[in-house]
Amino acid sequence: LASHGASAIVSLDLGESAFVAFAHTRQFPNAHVVIGDLLNPPVRAVFDLAFSVGVLHHLPDPAAGFASLASRVREGGRVAFWVYGHEGNEWITRYVDPLRKAITSRLPAPLLRIASIPPAAALWAVIKIFYRPRADGKGPAKLPYSDYFAALYHYPFDEIHANVFDQLVTPVAYYLREDEVRPWLASGFRDAALRSHRGYSWTGLATVCRTKAAVAE
Repeated sequence: LASHGASAIVSLDLGESAFVAFAHTRQFPNAHVVIGDLLNPPVRAVFDLAFSVGVLHHLPDPAAGFASLASRVREGGRVAFWVYGHEGNEWITRYVDPLRKAITSRLPAPLLRIASIPPAAALWAVIKIFYRPRADGKGPAKLPYSDYFAALYHYPFDEIHANVFDQLVTPVAYYLREDEVRPWLASGFRDAALRSHRGYSWTGLATVCRTKAAVAE
């Protein structure tokens, strides 16, 4: 975005990763990194577009996080998000999530990195054996997570390991049902749309319209 004509881009992060983001974007004079809490962003409601990918479901209150994100968009601006879905991820909510809450999120990071190697190796093998992408880039139609795992087919093992580690390390992760996410867009927006993304997550897009409520499609 910074190299495609945006007058200014502001990235918000509460942790040390803000410094990493700054290091990767410092060559762009129109890119800015702010250390702050998404639940109380230290910025004004002047943005044409605000989006969150993979963050809201890690907040203590995802709905409040989305409302806070949208509150910093100007009238007529757009807000977009992507979050984990409950639908399609039942095996995670049933088996992996309890393990994460009770054990893995409490482990020291160096130990968890080691403990993540066996499941990462198993996942890497499954992807290599069963999820070779077709000519159109899509995965096997009859297998779960087909397009997602097909997209990971050419990733090195280190990337797969990092994904597994990220799933297990976070202390908070909500897998949200459609009826939990849809109310986020129920008022204060127009042209609001909520879509299932590949059957296991939700994407939302809406235009901020504080003077007229709209119902998500």
